[in-house]
Amino acid sequence: MSRFYLRRDPGSKETLGAMAVALGVGAVSFYFVQNLLAREGLEREAPKRPGTTGSDVSRVADSGN
Repeated sequence: MSRFYLRRDPGSKETLGAMAVALGVGAVSFYFVQNLLAREGLEREAPKRPGTTGSDVSRVADSGN
C-alpha cells in the first residue's frame, strides 16, 4: 500500500454498502428489542405448593427418591 492516495467522493457502490449495513443493524436491533418487550414478567416469589409440609419433604428424602 502506498503512502499516497487519491481522495474521491464515495460513489453509489459505497453508499449502497453502507445502507445495507445500516439496515441490517437496524433489523437486528428491532428484532432484539421486540423479543425483550414480548417476554412475560417474572414472578417475585415461587408459588407455594398446596399440601407440602416439612414432614412430606422428610418422607421423600427417607424413601431414597
